[in-house]
Amino acid sequence: MPKRTILPSGTVLTPCKSWDEFIQELRPTAAKGYGQRIFRGHADPDWKLSSTWERKLNRYGYPTRSATYRSRIEYESHRDRPLNQFKHMARTMPDMPPIAPNEDNDWWALGRHYGLETPLLDWSRSPFIAAFWAFVERMEFERRYNDLTWTLGNLHSDKHVVVWELVYDRELARGSSERIKVFSEGEFDLIDNARYDLHRQRAQQGVFTRLEHDGHTDVEEYLSSKDIVGTLERYEIPCSNMQELSAPLSDLERMNIHYGTVFPDPQGAALQVNMEPDWRFFRNEGSFGAPSTGYLLPRDH
Repeated sequence: MPKRTILPSGTVLTPCKSWDEFIQELRPTAAKGYGQRIFRGHADPDWKLSSTWERKLNRYGYPTRSATYRSRIEYESHRDRPLNQFKHMARTMPDMPPIAPNEDNDWWALGRHYGLETPLLDWSRSPFIAAFWAFVERMEFERRYNDLTWTLGNLHSDKHVVVWELVYDRELARGSSERIKVFSEGEFDLIDNARYDLHRQRAQQGVFTRLEHDGHTDVEEYLSSKDIVGTLERYEIPCSNMQELSAPLSDLERMNIHYGTVFPDPQGAALQVNMEPDWRFFRNEGSFGAPSTGYLLPRDH
């Protein structure tokens, strides 16, 4: 079993030697009776736990939120402008859910599912759905930088992928009446009660977090500043060759986790169909690519 370490930030690091070892690590986690947990997958281990809006702040040098009134007003103006534009354009579209004009988090959640840059960070209650996003985004990266005559050799990137686990509202110790609560209203919020029927969010077991802090735009840094140790865990899974990429994707597809199920709509169906030539190669079912090593079995077996 992997040796857990505590990083200087207070995050628990769990380096897994393989995809199978990651699955084994989830079993005792799922058996824990205390605390609630959400998961997020990253294709690149260098990515921060920051929303698309927070990354945009850092990328373009927009004013960050701070304690001064003027800077906060400027920050909120930059943040809310795209939301207001999205509301204006989306309200008149067919099949729009009935969202009240002042329910900003619901509008942000709807926009996030369709690619809007928002201050919401996506999570899932399923570690396997989180892992799907980590591996499929790595696969998309490889598709951009390699042709489809891949072998079972090294990928363009030799980095591992990461699945984050955030435990919140947990007992200080098993059976203890004392609890550690991660979320703080208006500063670090959990958003899981959208007032409309969002089929993608249900399919992905999705929730969001929203960090609105004067000094931090990254969840890991924020939790570290609060000295909440052991709440955040980082699982690192090898992904430096085709075998380490194909095995998880093949397993996840057999769990019925793929584009067609996490996006249960025509866009998801199209993405899945577009990926099928690559998908057959991952399972060694196609007439091209490397011969089977015996590790992955064709669908017919």
